[in-house]
Amino acid sequence: MNSDGETRAKPELEPLEFDTPRACAMLAVERKLQSGKSSPSAEEIIRALIAHSSEPIPPTVLSHIRARLGKTHRDQSGRPSDAEKNPLKVEIIYQSFMRYKDWLQSRQKTQGLIGWPQIRDADWWKGPPAERAARMVLRRWEFNMEWQSVQKRAYKTDKLRRRA
Repeated sequence: MNSDGETRAKPELEPLEFDTPRACAMLAVERKLQSGKSSPSAEEIIRALIAHSSEPIPPTVLSHIRARLGKTHRDQSGRPSDAEKNPLKVEIIYQSFMRYKDWLQSRQKTQGLIGWPQIRDADWWKGPPAERAARMVLRRWEFNMEWQSVQKRAYKTDKLRRRA
């Protein structure tokens, strides 16, 4: 009560910026960005944006979001494929394998795969035409691979080329 006998209403104190849960989420994201030690996760940013939806986004957070959205190409985790590391090697495997396989298949139809006496006992002259072709590619180019890997790489390349 004042001197006139009226009761005066206390002015409502506006909560500090730190007291509201909305502001806390955005401040936490801002602090993380300013510290430079770690980047906020996507979930943290989403929670802060939802909680802070009625207010403008702080410039530090906005620039971080723009940078993350601007990254359209993301590096894949794990080992890069042979085609990415050495496309020439993949091409050599594919061409050699297909050439040997076609030759062995036509030879199987006409003469059989018994082979000459000098090569009958060779380790690369065993199995069906595709297996033999893979072993022949390894013998010719001396790649540090197994014959199954050569066969798989050649068939994968063939499949990709047929789709295109």
